[in-house]
Amino acid sequence: MLWTSLALIATVLFSAGLAAYLLSHDDGPNEPIWALLVVFVIGLAAAQLSGVINQKLIPFAVDSSVGFMGAVVIGIVPGVFEELLKVLPVAFFVSSQAFFRRATDGVIYFAFTGLAFGLLENIQYILISGAAVGFDRLLTLLFFHAATSGIFGYYYWKAKASGDWRSLVVPASLLIGAHALYNFSAAYSATVPPFKFVAYTISIGLSVQLIRTYGKARRNQ
Repeated sequence: MLWTSLALIATVLFSAGLAAYLLSHDDGPNEPIWALLVVFVIGLAAAQLSGVINQKLIPFAVDSSVGFMGAVVIGIVPGVFEELLKVLPVAFFVSSQAFFRRATDGVIYFAFTGLAFGLLENIQYILISGAAVGFDRLLTLLFFHAATSGIFGYYYWKAKASGDWRSLVVPASLLIGAHALYNFSAAYSATVPPFKFVAYTISIGLSVQLIRTYGKARRNQ
């Protein structure tokens, strides 16, 4: 129970740390608290809905040992709909808001919904699978959902600012593909262990890319 509690506390603190970093390095006007809460709740709702969809569409446990085709299903199905559930409601919400006007806004609002999604998902994994899984996800997967959503948010802002919505196709496809490849690698690693390294590399790489993308957004103000 002690280690489980520590894993839960660490997960919340790390998530709060990323949120604080994004907001404290935003050079523009302070973001409305109510708007941040809206996108955070969207992320929580998306995580809950994703759990229901996973149970309906995937005929086995996501963390079970599966063959190649099973890993493909685990990769593609959540990789597509989880990203769509995170970003589409946020895009609809922010598109007409006056406060959504800077490149950093694109990263912040979309990253917040991904942060909420990942936070709830990690808490559920810790409560179900224990502290060891929690600390493993803390080190390798904590900011995965915030990264995919936040990076997309930057390119969404660029597309909205330029009016070139077709420019979203490539980054959105790459992010969905990265999510699907992560899921596939994590699932198939139970059968072929070296795929665990691939999964970790994708997750950590996306987290690093989120920070780099945020830096790019700050320079593009």
